[in-house]
Amino acid sequence: MEIRAKNLKVYLKSLEAGDAGDMAKNANNAEIAHYIGRPGEFPHPYTKENASLFIEDAARTYREKSAFHFGMHLNEGTLIGACGVHKIDYNNMRGEIGYWLGRPYWGKGYTKEALALLLGFCFKNLRLNRVSATVLAFNERSINLLRSLNFTEEGALRQDTLYGDTFVDDMVFSMLKHEYDGDESARIETAE
Repeated sequence: MEIRAKNLKVYLKSLEAGDAGDMAKNANNAEIAHYIGRPGEFPHPYTKENASLFIEDAARTYREKSAFHFGMHLNEGTLIGACGVHKIDYNNMRGEIGYWLGRPYWGKGYTKEALALLLGFCFKNLRLNRVSATVLAFNERSINLLRSLNFTEEGALRQDTLYGDTFVDDMVFSMLKHEYDGDESARIETAE
């Protein structure tokens, strides 16, 4: 599946076995592992085997419709990161997003564009009412990104994550369907 909009520099595409090399190259960074979540949740070093296992799991959850993971690609085709929606609860029409971007691509607006596409998919295609994101309290880049996308900061889950030998807060953000202000003029194409 691909999700595109003509006016953006990135597009989303379902992860494929052939993406493992580029995925491992971009994910193999201590800073990414540091900010992504609980220690050990995102491996470092990140190997091609780690990427292959993630891609296999992404294919399984896609078939089950329990999660949708995409590679973030520059328009010329280079895979630069990944994002997705998981913990989907169709009964309550909610899901949680996650994302990471290769270090050489930070600060260029690519994740913001990718998440704009992902949010469109969540609200329009999956018909979710609520999309949330949980980030470590010290991940200021991610917090600023979510704020720039008009997510609402709901609060902190105090000392929710044991990070090494220190407990840290998790910050919870959300967006509701009626708050979504996606660019309706952008033509988002979803193709199998």
